Amino acid sequence: MRPFPFLQKNERYCLLVVGRERSTETLLEITPDREIKEVRFRDNLKVGEFSHATSRISGSCKGIVGLHPGVAYSVSIPLEVKRGESHNEQLSGPEVENLLTKEVGQRFIQLRDEASSSLGIDQIDTILADSRVGDFRVNGRRVVHPVGCVAQTFEATTELTFTSRNLYEGVKKYFDRHNFFLGDAGRAVLQAAAKDTPLPLGILALDYPQSVYLKLNKNTAKEAPLQRANISWSTNSLVDIIMTTWHVDREAAEEIWISYSNDELPRTIKEFLENKFLKTLQSLEKTIKKIPSRGHNFITSSRTIPSDLLSLDKMIDPAPVLIERLNKMGFTINEELEPNFTRFPLILGVLEDYFSDRGHTDINRWLRRRLHWLGSVEYN
Repeated sequence: MRPFPFLQKNERYCLLVVGRERSTETLLEITPDREIKEVRFRDNLKVGEFSHATSRISGSCKGIVGLHPGVAYSVSIPLEVKRGESHNEQLSGPEVENLLTKEVGQRFIQLRDEASSSLGIDQIDTILADSRVGDFRVNGRRVVHPVGCVAQTFEATTELTFTSRNLYEGVKKYFDRHNFFLGDAGRAVLQAAAKDTPLPLGILALDYPQSVYLKLNKNTAKEAPLQRANISWSTNSLVDIIMTTWHVDREAAEEIWISYSNDELPRTIKEFLENKFLKTLQSLEKTIKKIPSRGHNFITSSRTIPSDLLSLDKMIDPAPVLIERLNKMGFTINEELEPNFTRFPLILGVLEDYFSDRGHTDINRWLRRRLHWLGSVEYN
């Protein structure tokens, strides 16, 4: 098996999956033979815990950041790029760069408006956090990139990810540098699973203050490859019930919820709460029933919901699928010794995305550099 060129020694990676209110940090060590070891795991970090102070450990590791679907708006744009008058028969690098930037730039303002509305933030605070281009085709034939090809048109798919300026600045401060890998964690899960599972694929990401459903379709001219729908249901609604019922603060309500989830409450109290929980879960169950049954649908939740409260027969835990995908890439994970991060599919998806990414290619460097003036973050 060919080793990754950058896995010449034990490498440490700091993975940060960032949500609107809370985040998860995982410190991993990966050996040259691709064994993944968990060094540290911290869940439910409040935003202030990583945005207002630099982590000494994270500053010395390679940074990998996954944005929870609740704080990231990703869009895939299939492009058919037509050349104008050109003196060169073959496509050159600068020409491809200019053509791609022009095509994306014409739609950028509209896309940023859509992202701002979906994320519920001001347009001025909505920035382009990541951009990638791939799936190049010339004369219907897939190529690595069109530079050097003889053609009047070529096809490509551009992926843009938007997020809030404050969130990105907080992550940048945490790593104390610009050059960390960033991606949409929900999209990463779907794209990783799609390498071994037929499309369409969907993922329901339950979170607070709202939840999100992402769907990855086949790349056709009729519909966008990646679709997003906000769902007006929050995992905090379960804890809110405890707060309003017994007039306790959120910290105490969280403790009661944990005791309920671990079946540690007296039977009468558990049954009392269960009836209240089931009522607030009815709207979520109706939403789940409306999710298209065609293809596989995954589910991930920022709060573990006991199976006796919510029937998830239509939904699949993506973690085993992603672990299998990492195994096919040559990585080994001892799930008995590493019980924490393997339970979080968003972490696994971002990890797979990092080692599969082609964002280092010349084409992507061009696109990122040229799109900076459109409102993206800085790239080194």
